Amino acid sequence: IWDILMGLVGYRSVLVSYDLGIFEILSDKSKSLAELSNELDVNQRPLEALMNANSALKLVKNIEGKYKLTEISENYLIKTSPISLAGVLDSFLANKFSLSLDSLKQAVLTNKSQTYAEGDVFDNHEEQADQAKAFTLAMHSISVAPATYWPNLFDFSGSNTFLDIGGGSGAHTISVLHRWQNLTGIIFDIKNVCVIAQ
Repeated sequence: IWDILMGLVGYRSVLVSYDLGIFEILSDKSKSLAELSNELDVNQRPLEALMNANSALKLVKNIEGKYKLTEISENYLIKTSPISLAGVLDSFLANKFSLSLDSLKQAVLTNKSQTYAEGDVFDNHEEQADQAKAFTLAMHSISVAPATYWPNLFDFSGSNTFLDIGGGSGAHTISVLHRWQNLTGIIFDIKNVCVIAQ
């Protein structure tokens, strides 16, 4: 139970750090608390608490008074990383209201999505291109790292077409085509999502 409760604190710390741009700032070079404080225009006391949380989560390490990103942060929390989770984090930040305790309770009591007030996520994405894009980018962030691994486990040498139904951004198709160049890839999804995949 304690791990779960502390996970709530850690989750918020990561989102706040990401939103403030701390991981991006540290991607260039290590910085002291004072340097971070000046760059972010944030008081050192709360910033130190935030950095201690990031350190406990093994997202940064303090080496001789300077904060440095760990490999996990470099891979998943920097927007330019090929396996970044930035899309998911951006989605969480854009939908803060739906991640609240009140929103979760309301979803349980009403059996209705709190993010998509009109109901079906797919109907909404057909009508709202901006929401389709945000959702697709979030799903891409989740898919891109596993997609680099699994195509090596199968033998597609005797095939000529890879059909990805509900393929979203095409993360899996792209990875399969990199590994198996004998294939042609087809992504089947709703129109707004296919525009993003293209």
